[in-house]
Amino acid sequence: MDSGGGGGATAIRVPYRHLRDAEMELVSLNSSSSTSSPRAPPKDHQPHREGEDGAPKYRVVLACMVAAGVQFGWALQLSLLTPYIQTLGIDHAMASFIWLCGPITGFMVQPCVGVWSDKCRSKYGRRRPFILAGCVLICAATSVTS
Repeated sequence: MDSGGGGGATAIRVPYRHLRDAEMELVSLNSSSSTSSPRAPPKDHQPHREGEDGAPKYRVVLACMVAAGVQFGWALQLSLLTPYIQTLGIDHAMASFIWLCGPITGFMVQPCVGVWSDKCRSKYGRRRPFILAGCVLICAATSVTS
């Protein structure tokens, strides 16, 4: 908060969709500190109350269900990958190298895909073609290795 007389910056956190309301409040706060009479906010301006205008509960539940599905997938992979690899005849010591394949390829591939998608000028957007290609490649790799 600004402890000085005037002209200092005030740090606040606001959600992006209510940024214009917060700007109006800051303007009224700054103008009231420089003049003796505070300026009234516009008639159509109503400050955002916490919990009001939030996402509907069913959308929050759907988002949580997606996150839960991802977590279940990770839990299955972490618990079952090493035994599955050992059924293929790979030593337990070599299984750790297989665990390294994902992070290493992600370290190399993700920056390349990011640069390519930033330069993409598709009518479907910059990211959607890469998401679709990734889904197709994952499905193909899963069907080949299963």
